[in-house]
Amino acid sequence: MSVSGFLSHPAIFDLQQRLGAGNHRPVKRWVAEVLQLQGAEQVVDVCCGTGNMASVVPGYYLGIDLDPRSIAWARRKFSRDARKRFLVADVTALALEPKSFHKALFIDGLHHLSDDRALAALRVVSRITREAVAIVDPAPETRRPVSRLLLALDLGRHIRPLAAQVELIRAGGLAIERHQTVYAGFAHKRMFLCRPVE
Repeated sequence: MSVSGFLSHPAIFDLQQRLGAGNHRPVKRWVAEVLQLQGAEQVVDVCCGTGNMASVVPGYYLGIDLDPRSIAWARRKFSRDARKRFLVADVTALALEPKSFHKALFIDGLHHLSDDRALAALRVVSRITREAVAIVDPAPETRRPVSRLLLALDLGRHIRPLAAQVELIRAGGLAIERHQTVYAGFAHKRMFLCRPVE
């Protein structure tokens, strides 16, 4: 098995998130704080991976990802919660109704997509979301050795500096209300709170 194959296994990914990214605790706290999620709201999570953010959403949650293994893993994790659904799909190929979700998550997904694919996905997110979008992606500006190692091991090949992230998000039809950079465990993350402009 290749290194990328090993690192992309859902169990290894979840372990890496627990150990390297502090189980996303800082990201989850930030998402809960800025989105003020309510039980009656519908939330879409683009590039949901193994569904780590589903636990933050008290109501209906739809996780979308291209990787069938990650989606199968997420379905097993949340099999007892009927409000959590997971779909193997490309969000740009789905016929989702405009403004059909109150809020959206795009956590650690942009750096896996080329500029063209990321732009297309962001435009869909802007079109299908009514209120707010939380975007989180790696921040490459770190001097910490462990953080730099995690970036080097990351399977995403499009890790962008702040200026490129801002340009991409704005071109995708989202207005950035605020952003901040934090360490989630050893992982250096940039977090954006956005509003659809459509």
